[in-house]
Amino acid sequence: MMYARLLPACLLAASLGALQGCRVGIEDLQPPLQEKLDRMESRLLALEIKPRLDFSVRNEQILIEEKTFTPLLVAQAELDVQGDNLPPAFYVDVMLSVTVDGIAYEAAERQVFPVLNGKCQVAMQHSLPRHGLTREQMKVTLRPMTWYRGQVISDEMVTYQ
Repeated sequence: MMYARLLPACLLAASLGALQGCRVGIEDLQPPLQEKLDRMESRLLALEIKPRLDFSVRNEQILIEEKTFTPLLVAQAELDVQGDNLPPAFYVDVMLSVTVDGIAYEAAERQVFPVLNGKCQVAMQHSLPRHGLTREQMKVTLRPMTWYRGQVISDEMVTYQ
């Protein structure tokens, strides 16, 4: 009977000793884990920094090629990007929008282009609805829409030269 009363006390004492040993082991692991956590937080903050970029569309050229079956609009431009913390390489989504006066025609196409060291050559094509259209009848716009990881490019960030 006496052993039955001592058994819980012995188990409790053994558990406390084991817990004490675990506490010492955890304290030994805490500084390296804290350093690892600090490094991960600094990397995360670096990734969250969104640079303020300005996009400049220059030397825009719009050509209409009268092909046999379908007339083709060809738009080309240079895209220059400047700003703080400019990534050396990223992607930009550009939209070509075409509006033709007189026939109620509107269309838009999008394409992704790589930007290296702040420079990009944009070239896009669009099939026109009919032959005989002139540049004066159309409103054509090449506009950068988003960059990198879906970050929207607002109108204030784009200039046309």
